[in-house]
Amino acid sequence: MVDDAIDRGIGQASIYFGIFAPALADIGDAWISGELNIAAEHHATSITLREIGRVGEIGRSNRKRENGGTVIVAAVEGEMHWVGIRMISELFQTDGWNVADLGQDNPIDDLAKLVKQRQPDLVVLSLTRPDRIPIARKAARMLKELENGPVVFVGGPEATLPTFNDDIHADLVSANPLQAINEASKLISDRARPVTLNEHLVSFGIKVLNLRRHRGWTQQELARRASLDRTYISNVEKGRQNITIGAAVKIANALDSNLADLIDRN
Repeated sequence: MVDDAIDRGIGQASIYFGIFAPALADIGDAWISGELNIAAEHHATSITLREIGRVGEIGRSNRKRENGGTVIVAAVEGEMHWVGIRMISELFQTDGWNVADLGQDNPIDDLAKLVKQRQPDLVVLSLTRPDRIPIARKAARMLKELENGPVVFVGGPEATLPTFNDDIHADLVSANPLQAINEASKLISDRARPVTLNEHLVSFGIKVLNLRRHRGWTQQELARRASLDRTYISNVEKGRQNITIGAAVKIANALDSNLADLIDRN
């Protein structure tokens, strides 16, 4: 089947998720029902991994040029299924990413230490069992709390559950690996694209607005403290004012804030 798909020019992702994924699901069901024992299941998995690598080599031969992005792909602590992670890692490589595939069962503390050390752009966490959901939540929260922490995606079959998104500190939760790769590509594209003046002004204005409201001030009060006109403050908050550095410093000082924090778009 794989040879025929390759001969027909069927893409890497379609082979992975149109042939391998359904086959693995059937193998898992057969093991649960007792039709296959563990040895047979391991044999089937080994064959699948070999074929994933073979198709991956073809994908890498047509690989996009490196996009400069780095991603760590890992199964959460206690998650022993990792064939899906292998497929996702191969697809990220084909898409031009520098990939670290950590495989199965990654303790949260060890994963966080590695992420802190390597500082990847993106971490993809995978799980297949409902009992791993609390672990995934904890891992995502810990990664997002790191200084200069990465973008975090969480995925797997359990991502389709209505309650999966509750209180999970992740930038994307999806059961669709292709959605994760597409969103990751957008992440790199946005990073590479120069930020426009208008985007800087809008970001600055939103931060000023939030800080002013947090202090319970009116625009008039902020204008008074910054020695600026209220209309000027209004236009700044709407992202319509091409603000000078002097005025920006006055606003930052009035809000008892750091100018660099107001300018930073993160």
